[in-house]
Amino acid sequence: MTLIHCERNFPRQKKISDLDVALPNGMGDEDYLHVVSNTLQKVLAMSRPDIVLYDAGVDVFQGAPLGKMSVSEPGIRERDYRVLSELKRLGIPVATVIGGG
Repeated sequence: MTLIHCERNFPRQKKISDLDVALPNGMGDEDYLHVVSNTLQKVLAMSRPDIVLYDAGVDVFQGAPLGKMSVSEPGIRERDYRVLSELKRLGIPVATVIGGG
């Protein structure tokens, strides 16, 4: 499991994942998308999954009351487009779920 999250956000004690990427408060579109793209490539190089469960929450949205991030709505759409396009390109099935935020 890969987890990209705001470092200083709820819950204080976070579950351990295989690859944990903690982000600083206030990160915006450009930096966030860079981290997502690089992390996706790293994960896919480490393991060729049979299927991906994509839980892309919107707590990164700049207007989310508890999110502490500054990603715009177009930034969130771009994140999802990048992830889903790459998985489709590689022929990896993906299941999506509704995330929080």
